[in-house]
Amino acid sequence: NCYENGDVSLDEVIDVNDIVILIDKELLCFNCEDPLTDCEFKKADFNNDENVDILDVILILEYILSPEDALSRNSSDVRIIKKVEGLEILTNGDIAIQYDIIHDNDFSFNLTNHSYLTHYETFENITRVISILPNDGFLFSTSYDYEIDNMIVASGNGYIDVTIESLPEEFNIYNAYPNPFNPLTNLDYGLPQDSFVTISVFDINGRFVENLVNEELQAGYHKVSWNAINHSSGIYFVKLTAGEQNLIKKITFLK
Repeated sequence: NCYENGDVSLDEVIDVNDIVILIDKELLCFNCEDPLTDCEFKKADFNNDENVDILDVILILEYILSPEDALSRNSSDVRIIKKVEGLEILTNGDIAIQYDIIHDNDFSFNLTNHSYLTHYETFENITRVISILPNDGFLFSTSYDYEIDNMIVASGNGYIDVTIESLPEEFNIYNAYPNPFNPLTNLDYGLPQDSFVTISVFDINGRFVENLVNEELQAGYHKVSWNAINHSSGIYFVKLTAGEQNLIKKITFLK
């Protein structure tokens, strides 16, 4: 006989052990010799959609914690940021997340401890990670190259669409466009970490013209525009300073 939905262990108690069994015997089961039985699978399929995945995990967990106020803990916004030093998450509620790390044979990483439960399994060049109720911060840290694939995020009774944000690997100012320009040009620049940024324009003689940016900015890709309509034609230099780093880009204004 089968038991109550969520009772994956078939012990007539729904607790965290049922989540652990679901994860280890189904979601992380690459080539395991002890997958879920038919009855265990039916009880793991908490929402009865004939599929067992990370959504069932979060539903069982919400049932365990307190189904009465589960709605108030749902997340409406999740950011996943791929950084050189690891994968970072920012969320405004309870989620469960599953993802694959694609890596070389010598890859190593450190999982952070700020989640309700985290398990992983490595098969050849893929490490599958499942993290339940992670707090804001790094999901894992590493000094090795990696890619993220097959990410699934669930909260409440549904999935959340998440796009992985990639940060620049180095401080850089990219090509100005258009260049030459009349009278407006744009510059894209990248910050690998949060920095106080100053972007200034100087003329060909090195005289200060004006500041375009002078503020603390988050790591990521940014854009700034300069309208030179009140200035003379000629060659100008845009200087970007972030911390102790400086970059200069030459631009040409042609009326």
